[in-house]
Amino acid sequence: MTMSRTPRSRHPQTVTAEPVRRLLVVGLVLGAALVTTACGDEPGSFTEGQARHPDVAGVVDTATPTAITIDGTRYPLAEELSSFSTYTLEPIPLRQRVGQYVHAGLDGDGRVVWVAAVGAVLPGTPPVVLYSGRMRSVEDGTATFEDGTVLPLGPDVTPPGTLPAFVHVRIDADRDHIRSLNHP
Repeated sequence: MTMSRTPRSRHPQTVTAEPVRRLLVVGLVLGAALVTTACGDEPGSFTEGQARHPDVAGVVDTATPTAITIDGTRYPLAEELSSFSTYTLEPIPLRQRVGQYVHAGLDGDGRVVWVAAVGAVLPGTPPVVLYSGRMRSVEDGTATFEDGTVLPLGPDVTPPGTLPAFVHVRIDADRDHIRSLNHP
């Protein structure tokens, strides 16, 4: 018994434009989603210079793999936690923040999704934190810095007349506002 073969075409199959368009649209949508995620739209993810308005500010009392205590209040940690330097956005271990002044962001369930290390607390009455940066803007008594740090101004603090300006500030760690400001 002999088997007959179906002859193969020497010409490749013609692909219609519709499936190609669909693939391009799907690729563009997925690409846009990846770019959006990488640019800081996820909780705890920031782009350089993006303002970070904290939900919590204060001194870290304790840090465990599941919770952080800031100024005596315990907050559970989200599974996807970002802990970073406020100056550089470089990741830093949360356990190294104990005793330091931080800003933290919470999700809708009250879990900490990001912690920005602002600085070490200097002893005194009140305890202060030294911070230096380029003040970008002031709105409604709140200063935003070029690194994304956001700090309220204290009652007697006047920002520089021209912004942006490099400043040295003393943060009142008890009241979570700028206590004094030097503009070199």
